Amino acid sequence: MKNFISEVKKYYDENTQLEWKRMERHPFEFIFTTYMIDQYVKPGDRILDIGGGPGRYSIYYA
Repeated sequence: MKNFISEVKKYYDENTQLEWKRMERHPFEFIFTTYMIDQYVKPGDRILDIGGGPGRYSIYYA
């Protein structure tokens, strides 16, 4: 499992721009994900981002 986590981290460290652009090419993922999260997260709530991507969701919720 530790090796898998290292591989995921390595991918995002090396491909941040690629992942950012992928979400621009396929905006439905961002729209749907934020729609679902917004059902549960209310103003004043806190969100812990554990580094699952290029930061697009962190920026949106900041």
